[in-house]
Amino acid sequence: MDVKQMKEEALKAIEEAGSLEKLEELRITYLSKKGKIQELMMMMKDLAPEEKPKFGQIVNETKQLVTSKLEEKINDLKVEFLNAKLE
Repeated sequence: MDVKQMKEEALKAIEEAGSLEKLEELRITYLSKKGKIQELMMMMKDLAPEEKPKFGQIVNETKQLVTSKLEEKINDLKVEFLNAKLE
């Protein structure tokens, strides 16, 4: 799986998630020590030395984006939950 495909898959899954439980599953799937982003990082050992910095940068940017989108979605769901409780 390439980085772009994995990023698009992760962002789509986050956007479609409708519960905190699903978001936690996605966090584990993508960001855990055995997650998909870590698998990409482990692929670096097979790259040529001149390719490693660029690949590492792309993977790190992807990790930051996925983390940010997860946090945003978690906060959105919490706000929705609190607003529903207040009504």
